[in-house]
Amino acid sequence: MEARVNRLLRDHGLNVVPYERNADLTVVATEFLKDALEELLFRVYVPMGRLWANELDRLLQLFRDYLLQTGRKGVRLEQTRTDRGIAYEFHGDYSPGSPALSEDFQDFSRFLDLCVSDPGKAEELLRKKGVEAAEVVEILTRYSKEAKRLQTDLKHDRERNLLNMRHRLESELTDALPGPQDWALINRLVEQAMPSAVIDNTYALGEAQQGGRSKSQVTVNVNPQIINTVNGMVAHEISGNLNLSQNDKELLELIKAHAGNRAGELTSAVHELSDPGIPKPTRLSGGQKLKAFLYSIAPKAGGVALSVLQEYIEHKIGLK
Repeated sequence: MEARVNRLLRDHGLNVVPYERNADLTVVATEFLKDALEELLFRVYVPMGRLWANELDRLLQLFRDYLLQTGRKGVRLEQTRTDRGIAYEFHGDYSPGSPALSEDFQDFSRFLDLCVSDPGKAEELLRKKGVEAAEVVEILTRYSKEAKRLQTDLKHDRERNLLNMRHRLESELTDALPGPQDWALINRLVEQAMPSAVIDNTYALGEAQQGGRSKSQVTVNVNPQIINTVNGMVAHEISGNLNLSQNDKELLELIKAHAGNRAGELTSAVHELSDPGIPKPTRLSGGQKLKAFLYSIAPKAGGVALSVLQEYIEHKIGLK
């Protein structure tokens, strides 16, 4: 019966949020009403120092402009900046007939690609969206320049990160890796682990995927401790300066495996829990969403481990 109820709630897009105290319910309900009244469409948290954080900022600004220029009026982009990261929020009117913001972003990503690869099709796309003929040329010129700059900056940022990691690995692993063949293997492992410099919906509106778009796997026959050092360094470069505990990492793995289209929302909630600069009501609401997610996957993931994570979340939001 419980599994059936959870399935019905999930199929209808309803998220059940647990609470222990009436005060917690009041905060969560107030936060929900605030988001509804402010017409929140989407929210994502980007840790400071995350791979391509600056380019992502520019990309989201371009996305907002694209929405306004293609008829999605009233959309606004707000930011909450802390010492550890930035929370981006898109607000705007939403009607049952309008496309989801993720669909708009897919159109925007395709438009950017076409601006570089096929300007004629990009122009056709703008005309189909009802953009005035006098504005089409100006929009194409601007976005073509921005798309090329973003591609170049993404590539250069990735190369800088790869070089920095290789230098750090040389300092940390010099005694452990005496031979040039070992270094060649490690460099291939680092290259594979870093995401490719590609603008796509997965990265911008969700979480960077470690492993990127590599087409082949690399077998590295070196000490497992060295492999852990490499993986930890790469993960830090991808995730940014936010220090994540082992519990945070386990939560992110569960979200990646089981959250589906809620992965971006729940990933941001994990990051925000570790940032004291985020308003407490937002962190409390995010923590309760994470607890609800853990309850929903309990039959798949095992009760003991999830109980530990639930207690961890309650501690982070001040319930224990």
